[in-house]
Amino acid sequence: MSRESGRVVTLGETMALVRAAHVGSLATESEMRLGVGGAESNVAIALSRLGTPATWLGRVGADPLGERILRELRAEGVDARAIVDDGAPTGLMVKESRTPTSTRVLYYRSASAGSRLSVEDVATADIATAGLLHVSGITPALSESAAAAVDAAIDAAGEAGIPVSFDVNHRASLWVGRDSSSVYRRLAARSTIVFAGEDEARLLAEGESPAASPSWGRRRSSSSSARTAASRSSTASSTTRTRSASTRSTPSAPGTRSSPATSRNCSRGSPSPIASPQP
Repeated sequence: MSRESGRVVTLGETMALVRAAHVGSLATESEMRLGVGGAESNVAIALSRLGTPATWLGRVGADPLGERILRELRAEGVDARAIVDDGAPTGLMVKESRTPTSTRVLYYRSASAGSRLSVEDVATADIATAGLLHVSGITPALSESAAAAVDAAIDAAGEAGIPVSFDVNHRASLWVGRDSSSVYRRLAARSTIVFAGEDEARLLAEGESPAASPSWGRRRSSSSSARTAASRSSTASSTTRTRSASTRSTPSAPGTRSSPATSRNCSRGSPSPIASPQP
């Protein structure tokens, strides 16, 4: 099989997103808006907008929310290869803007279709023909089968000589009562590029301060380079496109106002195709 130059493959859960139309408590809000959001699919959307082919692999329920996710991703030019699971619902997150400066997101994803991602699903992504595999620390937290799927994807990339990008993207609520650090360290050790905030880097370094680790400084520099390259041109070289897989800056759609959202938590929905619910 020939490698598709620049194509990025990513996998994870994408959920339906319900957000309040106005500031205030959900207990009294009567107007809501529906969109979609997921860390890995947001990266795929950003890359597609920058002109880099992107494939997203995941599971959705056999329900209207799952249909919406696939429609929205494909409308963005993403090659969405989803397994439609008739045994579990599409996950849901609800965003509440309690005040103009505070946001809360409620997740309803336990036993969701996305959490049932499995090793068998990975074969549909054609990782061996890609230019880069992008994974996050969210997916292995969803279930044992999802964690195994991430490992299988990295195995496939390694066998084909495909570089791997890993964004820690720590979500404490998904790891209650479990050790996330050992999982992150194992994934980081198998990755070509690792992205992490300072607190996330401490999880990886077993208590070591990021400032004391030269290798982390280099990795953070790579992240900065990717953001700069993405902002300058949507027709960058394949090397820059590979780095842009983990860019944290997502271009806004025509006619919408750009916000300092990251590709980890932006979402697609009406009226703004990419918005940014806060974790």
